[in-house]
Amino acid sequence: MQGRSRRTHRGEPEAVTATQRRWVSLVAILLVWVLPMAQTTRPASAADLLLVVNQVLTDEFPQVAVYFTFTDAAGLPITDVSKDRVQVVHNGKPIPELTLQLAEADQDGLAVVVAIDTSGSMQGQPLDDARAAVRQFLEKMGPRDRGAIVTFGQTASVVQGLTGDREALSRALDGLQAKGDTTLYDGVFEAVSLVAKEPLGRRAVVVISDGEDTHSTLKLDDVIARARETSTPVSAIAIGQFQIEPLRRLTLTTGGTLGEAPSAERLAERTAQMADLLRKQYVLRYRAPDTRPPENEVEIAVSQNGQQARASHRFAAPPMPLAVSVPTLPAGATVSGQVQLQPTLENAERVDAVEYLLDDAPLGTVTEPPYRFTWNTAETPPGQHTLTIRARLGDRVAEQQVPLVVAATTVVPAPSPSPSASLSPVAGAGVAGTPTAGGTANPTLTSTPTSTPEPTGIAKLFEEDSSLAWLGIGLGLIVMLAAGGGIIFALSRRSTPPPAQFGPHGPPGQPGFPPPDRRRSLPGGTQAPTGTFEPVTREARAVEGATLHDTREAQTAMYSAVTGPPASARLTVRAPGSPEHAWPLTQDQIIGRSEGPGVIVVADPRVSRRHARISWEDGHFVYRDLGPMNPTRHHGRTLPNPYVLQPGDRLEVGKSELVYEP
Repeated sequence: MQGRSRRTHRGEPEAVTATQRRWVSLVAILLVWVLPMAQTTRPASAADLLLVVNQVLTDEFPQVAVYFTFTDAAGLPITDVSKDRVQVVHNGKPIPELTLQLAEADQDGLAVVVAIDTSGSMQGQPLDDARAAVRQFLEKMGPRDRGAIVTFGQTASVVQGLTGDREALSRALDGLQAKGDTTLYDGVFEAVSLVAKEPLGRRAVVVISDGEDTHSTLKLDDVIARARETSTPVSAIAIGQFQIEPLRRLTLTTGGTLGEAPSAERLAERTAQMADLLRKQYVLRYRAPDTRPPENEVEIAVSQNGQQARASHRFAAPPMPLAVSVPTLPAGATVSGQVQLQPTLENAERVDAVEYLLDDAPLGTVTEPPYRFTWNTAETPPGQHTLTIRARLGDRVAEQQVPLVVAATTVVPAPSPSPSASLSPVAGAGVAGTPTAGGTANPTLTSTPTSTPEPTGIAKLFEEDSSLAWLGIGLGLIVMLAAGGGIIFALSRRSTPPPAQFGPHGPPGQPGFPPPDRRRSLPGGTQAPTGTFEPVTREARAVEGATLHDTREAQTAMYSAVTGPPASARLTVRAPGSPEHAWPLTQDQIIGRSEGPGVIVVADPRVSRRHARISWEDGHFVYRDLGPMNPTRHHGRTLPNPYVLQPGDRLEVGKSELVYEP
């Protein structure tokens, strides 16, 4: 029993092992069928989608054309993207309106230069494989596309310039010979320079090489700079064993793609894939809201199957075109009296000045927003005229000319009393129009005195007793002067400042705010108020061509002219990449990027041309932002506007720092 039991015991594992083997085989068969199906039906993830911005064209700026490719996990182009699945941000600002289409629908075609390695290592089969791959690439070109051949071996040279002649390109390929070192960077630079000579449009460079650079006079950075300067994407195919990093950096920074081809079959596949990507590019167009030196940035996000791919690209753009207009004054309008002119500026928040001219003769110049000007047409002869509104920003000028009609100003004189006139006959003559004895009518103009009314009231008092009348008038004038003096005294004693005179962040007397009201002597024994000022009158004074109606500013200017700023006051500018510079502070100065008389220059591209102003007011330096895109900050927070500078203040403008030292 024990032996049989042992045999049964030994036999059971053998039976179980056979069963397990059958199950393992079945599972393996299922996996062979299921896994490929799972892989083909697996939804694409964000990592599988690849969005590459290839090129940005700004030849019609502010219209921008962005060319990009969008591929799936297999590297195949996705061609069913609609614009409602695309989001665009330009310099941080969302773009609400854009157009999107496949680039092959454009009529300009593609200009592409193929740069082929003809160094000694490419002799024989590698060069034959490269010829075949390039021919296949050129066969996929469209009817409007143009191609060129550049080689780089011991030297770099243009074998065939850009042409649509397929036979000429094929003959150029037949004549290639391999020898010498590898001037890779010189060859790519030559290819980029060649394609950049073409009229602006879609262009690309494709590089085919089996080795790294060994003999170029140029560096990789020179090639990248040239490609970015001309907005030319550079793609590359690396043959065999290759040091891939230089080509990866070249393609990544210029908007191209990189492929590896360890065999001749893979080389043909890669060139065909690259040709397909160039033909299946998208072109996205939009209007740029602004431009920022030295580089702008566009960010694109494309959604696909619930996933999203993103890409960004930096590019240079010209200045925004400056435009000025007066929409409230249409051409041909008829004007009279006082005409208020206020321009509308396109693509600029501030300008250096707005000039107003009538028939090319200056009317006035305004240098501060909103650049409003009042034109008194009574000083202009009636008739046809041309009004010119001209805006200046640096070396850029924009103007609008408006033909108009100035109407005649009618002045109605006040009526004056005069003796009444009538026609009466002279003695011995007939009635007017009746023949006299002499046989003629002789009407004569005579004056008929009218009755004088009896004097009443003050007139009668003057007639009766003039001394008593004058005494009453004098007493009345004294009473009126006393009442007026009381009103003026009451107004001068008011101490409550206007609300938010220096910002809503604290009462006077605290750091960064004006001190309490106090008075100081001025020449002639008058008193100059300090701290806060009350606008008592509305007399105007001109400041840089603009008219200000603020007695407070007039009083401040008068007081500042008497006391004057301290000679030791300094504003130290610390700008990135520039030496530190201490600027002495005077009565009134502009802070900005533009150089000029009295300007405190901050060499920072993030600082506006006229960024802020510092003026000496009421014994303090007051700092005012002039509406820059990047407001001044203090300890990481936006500075109140205006702000009274405190000793040791460190203000942040762009990437620079301003340090105030009294």
